[in-house]
Amino acid sequence: MAAGNLDTRKTFIIGTSLLLALSHQVFRAYFVGLPPWLHLLTGSMLSIATLTAIVLNLIFRLGIRRTAKLSVAGTASSWEVADQWLRRQGQDWGVTPEDLLQASESIKEALTLIQEGQLAEGPVDIEISYDEIDLVLELGYRGSLVQVPTPKQLPVDFGEKMPFARGLLAAWHCVPPNPLTQKTREAHCHIRLVF
Repeated sequence: MAAGNLDTRKTFIIGTSLLLALSHQVFRAYFVGLPPWLHLLTGSMLSIATLTAIVLNLIFRLGIRRTAKLSVAGTASSWEVADQWLRRQGQDWGVTPEDLLQASESIKEALTLIQEGQLAEGPVDIEISYDEIDLVLELGYRGSLVQVPTPKQLPVDFGEKMPFARGLLAAWHCVPPNPLTQKTREAHCHIRLVF
């Protein structure tokens, strides 16, 4: 929880958890008088602090997902615009550099595949969202769906010839959670990546 910058929400959660844990020592008679089935949860300072931190974190995580949208044309320079936008948003939101790099390479590869295959009939809409755990990248456009090669379809020297595609493939085919979903409905294509 304290791996990133401490904000008001995190400070409140940590402080409240510690305060309630210390109350176990101060108000011992109160905790002893609780029903026996609650002693499992309130039997020690550690269990009280942990339970309080988990519950408060779940409560205060509601509504912290940040979202931004960008629409780019299917031109050769569109990935540069998308990359600058992604990096600016990611830095503002505190996304890890590793996730930003992987997302940037994936956007570049996806936009390149869409442009080279002339798959989009108009602009490509990019939406990113971040909730301090997952960076979600979504691409939407009208046209034909990008065909992502499976590892079985790749040539042996694939990694040397196409390092960006290898990175994209690694992002799109890692497990768990399911980082890639692709779907199309009435010529509207949607690609979702989770980092």
